[in-house]
Amino acid sequence: MNFNWVAWALKQKVGKSSQKLVLICLAQYADDNGENIFPTVGRLCEESHLDRKTVLCSIKSLLEQQVIEDTGSRKGTTNSVVVYKLNEQYQFRDCLNSPKNGTINKGSSTVFPCKQSQISHEAVPFFPVSSPKNGTQNKSINKSLNKSINKTDSFDQFWESCLEQYKRTGSSPGSRQKALAEFARAKDLPSVEALIGAVTIQANSKLTAKSSGRFAENFQHVERWIKNRRWEDVIIQEEKKPGNGGVNFKWI
Repeated sequence: MNFNWVAWALKQKVGKSSQKLVLICLAQYADDNGENIFPTVGRLCEESHLDRKTVLCSIKSLLEQQVIEDTGSRKGTTNSVVVYKLNEQYQFRDCLNSPKNGTINKGSSTVFPCKQSQISHEAVPFFPVSSPKNGTQNKSINKSLNKSINKTDSFDQFWESCLEQYKRTGSSPGSRQKALAEFARAKDLPSVEALIGAVTIQANSKLTAKSSGRFAENFQHVERWIKNRRWEDVIIQEEKKPGNGGVNFKWI
């Protein structure tokens, strides 16, 4: 398993969670250059716990987004398994500005100017957010609220991934409410990408052990997994690259 490319896959924005899961599964087979990837569709279905149609649709979408590329090579006993490579230069494009929907010409926009009535050209009265007419704002409360919203958004991504991985291994995720409470209490959490990566790797290890006839215990409920900091079983260190270079994960 190539953990560097798995970490890369975890950071990509590709739209649907099923597409990201397929991308992570593909990344496991990449060589050091992100190439020579040729798992069968059946293998991807087994590892992702997705049906064949969803896997094929996900691959098609990843190709259209240019996250992965068809190298033109074919392998396997029937010489029909597609060989893919990962596109390290991939950048997520907003669907509103993608060529598929046409670009937005700012000069020809028919949207009315801000603070202007759509019925007449009279200016609409505007009061600053902190104006007494609207009530004063407590900045510390707003800052705390934003942090709560961001943490809830991160938990939603993490929980969705847990549901998929727990289902693959036949484990019960437990109560979402208890998991969210534990997530909110946890200190020094790594990024949501690192958490998702840890759960995915642990699920793959459990499935590999079961397929080879070895014992593999089921996942703990998600709230226990968080409370016991089980991501530390896999992640050694999370390092931020200089500037906007993203994040590197060191895995056990």
